[in-house]
Parts: sequence; C-alpha cells; structure tokens
Amino acid sequence: MQFNIENLGPIHQANIEINGLTVITGQNGIGKSYLGKGLFSVVDIARENFLYIRSFLYKQVGETIEEIIEELKPFPSLRYIEAYLDFLPIDDFLFNRNNVREELEERKQQVLKEMPSEKNKLVKESFDMLNMLTYAKVLNSEEFNNERFKKSFSSITNSIFKGAINNKNNKRAATKITLKDSKTNTSIKIEVENNQLTHLEANSHFFKKVTSVESPLILTLHSFIRDSLAFNRGFNQNADPYQGLPYHIFDLVKKISQKKFTEETQLSNEIKSIISGSLQFDSGQDDFIYTDSNHQKHNILNVASGIKSFGLLQLLLASNNLEKGSLLIIDEPEVHLHPFWQLKYAEILIRLVEEGVLVVVTSHSPYFIEALKTYSDKRIKDKTKFYLGEMKEKGTIFKDATNNLEPIFELLAEPMQLLMFDN
Repeated sequence: MQFNIENLGPIHQANIEINGLTVITGQNGIGKSYLGKGLFSVVDIARENFLYIRSFLYKQVGETIEEIIEELKPFPSLRYIEAYLDFLPIDDFLFNRNNVREELEERKQQVLKEMPSEKNKLVKESFDMLNMLTYAKVLNSEEFNNERFKKSFSSITNSIFKGAINNKNNKRAATKITLKDSKTNTSIKIEVENNQLTHLEANSHFFKKVTSVESPLILTLHSFIRDSLAFNRGFNQNADPYQGLPYHIFDLVKKISQKKFTEETQLSNEIKSIISGSLQFDSGQDDFIYTDSNHQKHNILNVASGIKSFGLLQLLLASNNLEKGSLLIIDEPEVHLHPFWQLKYAEILIRLVEEGVLVVVTSHSPYFIEALKTYSDKRIKDKTKFYLGEMKEKGTIFKDATNNLEPIFELLAEPMQLLMFDN
C-alpha cells in the first residue's frame, strides 16, 4: 500500500509504503506528526464514507429485494430465486461487484422465462435497480452527496490542523494526498487548495479501524475531556461536535471510554507482564485504575507515564480497536519510556504487526529504532520500512532508508558528538 503526500504543512514530498511496520524519523519540526495526522484524516474520512454508503445500500437493496420477493410469491417454481435474494450479502455490492452482476442477470433471465410477460415488468425493473446499485461507488460526487463529505473532511481536518494544511513554504501549491493499494485496486485521492477541499475521490475504505496515539497522558485527561464534551453538548446543541478538540484525540477518548472489553489475549497478557499489572476502567471511581502485581489499586493520576504507554495499548486491544486489518499510528512513544522499556515496546509493536495490525510510528530514539530494526529483521523483515525526513528549500522530503540506516543513526548521534566535542 502506497501513501503519497505533496505539500502538506512542512512536507514537500513523501512516498511511504505501508505494509506492516513503517518507521518515520528525522529532526523536530520537519512534519513527522503532520504525516501521521494526514494519514489518519484520509483513512478515517474514507472509512466514514464507506459506512455511509454501506448503510445506503442496505436500505436500498433491502427494499428492492422485498419488492421482488413479494412479486415472486405466487410462483412456487421461483422459490429458489427468493432464497438466493434472501441470503444475498449486501457487502458483495461493494466488494464482489462483477460476480453479483452476473448472478443477478442470470436470475433475472430465469424469472423472465418462467413468469408471464404481463407480470414481469416490475420484477425486471427491480432486478435492473439491483444491478445499478452494484455500480455504487464508495464516493462519487455525481451519484451521492459529495457536499456531506466535504463538510466532514473540513470539520475533521480543521480540528486536527487548525487551518494549516497547505505547505508553509509554498502556500500556492495544492496539497495532494493519495493512498493506493495496487493489490485490491483501491485508492483515495484528496486535493486541498487554500485549506479547502477541492477534490475527493475514493473507491473503497482500507482498514477496519484507524487509531492515532499522540500521548499516554490522554489517560490522565480523559475524564476531564469526556465530561467537558458532555457539558458543552448539553449547553449548546449547535456547538462544534469536537468542542475545539483535535479529532484524533476526540476519537481516542471515545475508544478508551468503552465500558465493554473483550477477553484477555496472549499479547495483552504480555503487556501486563511488562508493567507488572493492568489498567482497567473502574465504574465506581469513574476513572482508569492500575492494579499492580500485589493487587493494590492506584488511580491513573498516580501511575507512571511509562505504564500508561503500555496500558493504552492494552486497553485498545481489549476494546477490539487493534484487531487484524486495523491501522495504528503512534507519535514518538519512546518519550515516556526508559531505554529498556523502549525495547519492550518495540517488541510489542512487532507482535501487533504479526497479528495483522498495520503500524506507523515516528521516533527520535536510537534505542527504539535499533530495537525495531533488530526485531523486525528477525520476524517481519519483508513488512518493514524506515524513512528519514530531510528539510529542503520547498519543505521536507521523506526518503526510504530501509536498506541503509546509517544516516538515521548518524543524525541521532550528532547531539552526543557535539556534547563530547564541547568537553
């Protein structure tokens, strides 16, 4: 899967492959976080669009099938057609279009052959309607309300980027973001000029879920954020749905605030072993608590940031937000971790990739990057990519450094060399 960016914030160009583990590094202020937020925005918009169109198809297809079945009832010899329609998966209209068209045409011809001509006009029209619905695109401005998605895109990106989407070094250049999977022939294309969406095109969604993690401190602040959002919504029904909160943070608060959690997995148990305890939501305290290996409970305010970093992954696993086919975007997780725990965190990310989660992570830490390199070489080498960002005249260019990480480690070692030179 290829993720391409032109002129997003400080980024001039980035051609990023996402196939398992994708590691982004470089100096501060070059656009690593912009890259992650851009990816999150595009994927989430496409997913929302897919869910909207799927709900549209469920309604339209369901109603049309009911009409056909009603017309077929007087004809016992056509019950097999009725059974076929009863069990026709709606998602096939999005993902198995050609086969559905062929089957619908075959069933239509069978009906026309066995049903008297004076009775088959409505059935023919209904079958033709079903056939037309197989051409429904996940986004098509001519067939569906494109304004809805422009509004949604603007709402989400304005909350994340605060009106600073276009390239800071070349404000006249259009921002172009493309996500394409050549294996499934699916793509998303977005263009923005003057921080306004000018072109949006997509023919599918890519991931079951997408989650962006910027800081484990979200666990400390989540109750305050949740209660503030509820208060503001009650006070002003016409208020901004995100209440000025960046959408990716709003989304994460929703996910970790779920009250229903799944059974423990091997990976979540590994995380609990690392932090010698576990995080869970305590309905009595209406907050997250950490239960240590001695069964002592601690309010999240009194828990170390490193434990929160691992605990956040544990909660996302338990809430089914890191299932196979999901995308996880993490910004500099090493900030809150001791070097030894950086190695453990890197190993957990490798395990997530092995279980089918796609991971995009930014980092400045030589410990963390070396750990990702070492573990991925042993277990997911063909699914790992490293990229180094360099600031140029027109903005940052991210280059593939997978086959040679020396420039990355030289960059990260430079401050220590300067310190040694000063001494």
